[in-house]
Amino acid sequence: DASVPRALHAFARDEAASMIVVGSTARGHAGRVLPGSTAERLLHGSSCAVALAPRGYTRTPVETVAVGFVDSPEGHAALAVAHMLADRSHAKLRVIAALHPSSALDAPTAGTTPAPEGRHRASVEAALSAALNALPTGVEVEPEIHVDDPAEVLLRASAHVELLVCGSRGYGPLRSVLLGGVSRRL
Repeated sequence: DASVPRALHAFARDEAASMIVVGSTARGHAGRVLPGSTAERLLHGSSCAVALAPRGYTRTPVETVAVGFVDSPEGHAALAVAHMLADRSHAKLRVIAALHPSSALDAPTAGTTPAPEGRHRASVEAALSAALNALPTGVEVEPEIHVDDPAEVLLRASAHVELLVCGSRGYGPLRSVLLGGVSRRL
């Protein structure tokens, strides 16, 4: 096909692929992910997961898989995939939930010193706990809750893991992968 993304989409569909893996563009820094035009088009139209390997990637053992968790169908799907990948790799799983500082406050504390102990944090903790309790056993799991910009939290975490899993947006064409604000920044 004259269009590499279209050919990869067709191949993935015909093979019932669960993931397409592509490399990062050569324009970025070594060890960092910067999707090129093919990866960008795959991310916006793929019917399956898309993995981006950083420029200069060399095969190394996967010791830690991290996943950005949000209590949504897409967040639970990302958690399930990350858990499966960690299990198959005999890796540890870091499950990272991040609350933006402004969302972690209760209305009575708004405008005062940020105290991330509001009802929103409690609901995130409860959702994270329920999601982790529903996972099969056999994988070492480290849950984390951060009060910070979610994209910044995951960017910092990416420097300490071999694989970072993020869910797709919950809207758009049926079964397509659409980047949300956090994934786009990553």
